[in-house]
Amino acid sequence: MRKKKGFTLLEMVIVIGIIALLLSIAIPRFQKTNRSAEILTHNANVKMLKNAAILYLNDHPEADTVAVSQLKEYIEGDLPKPARFLKEKSFTVEYDKATGAIKVIPGEIEKNK
Repeated sequence: MRKKKGFTLLEMVIVIGIIALLLSIAIPRFQKTNRSAEILTHNANVKMLKNAAILYLNDHPEADTVAVSQLKEYIEGDLPKPARFLKEKSFTVEYDKATGAIKVIPGEIEKNK
């Protein structure tokens, strides 16, 4: 009698099928997690830009407008970018001197459940 030294074709097909099934379950969950993380990062960047604009306006009370490039000294590292799935490639900051309102575009994103 000879000993069997490998897998049969049927065993290999079953193993590959199980792996494919597990991947089909895992990939959508991984993508959803990535999107959630990207939304959280984007919202944190919006808040950071608003805070940097407030600091800038405290140092420059005569300013009528605020450009994102002017906020670089108030932000550690590079200027943030919006979430990848948004159409905008950079943030803009709008400042209404009459009301003191600061608006970052694109703004915060609501996380869909």
